[in-house]
Amino acid sequence: VFLILLPLVAYIPPVQSLLKEIACSVASDATGMDISIDRFGLKFPLDVSLCGVTVVEQSGDTMLHAGEAVVDVELIPLLDMQVVPQKLQLHDCRYRMRSADSSMLLNASVDYVKVGGRSLVDLGGSRVDVGDIVVKGGDVSLAMDVWKAKPAENDSTAAKWMVKAGNIELEDIRFAMTMLPTIDTLKVAIDRTVLRNGVVDLVNNHIKAGYIATS
Repeated sequence: VFLILLPLVAYIPPVQSLLKEIACSVASDATGMDISIDRFGLKFPLDVSLCGVTVVEQSGDTMLHAGEAVVDVELIPLLDMQVVPQKLQLHDCRYRMRSADSSMLLNASVDYVKVGGRSLVDLGGSRVDVGDIVVKGGDVSLAMDVWKAKPAENDSTAAKWMVKAGNIELEDIRFAMTMLPTIDTLKVAIDRTVLRNGVVDLVNNHIKAGYIATS
């Protein structure tokens, strides 16, 4: 009965505020990150609109912000700390990652991200499986300084995530890179690029892709 009434009760503003605080608390505890949401709302029938979503790693070196996230997730898997989105759209996204030794800084500003297909975020198992991702309009910059690089310390308390993506499409993306002392400036404008079977393995610090095509 509770699960039947929950979608109706969630349209009440005070309930929405309570759900926002509960969701942020549970997600922060599960991931070890600081997760905050400015505003929570519902778009008929059951799409959840999250405005001002910010995710910050404990060290403060990694940050993700979305002006708005529109999400439709299955309710039952949430009880097992699993997020199964039927729909996920991100608008006005910003991402920043700096390595602990400051030898690498990655910045991204993207207009629109859409996640489709069968996807799963396992908060307890630190695993993300994504069916399809479309990224449109944005700028990405990567700055590396090999002279600052130091061997990474093994932090047994940090969550090691495994991210898999079946199909990624990039449209109208501008990429800039510096890698001192070898590369001063490298710039690329991407009209459209397709990447399939991508894997980001933070357990073994490994990244790979089964197929890449660009135009």
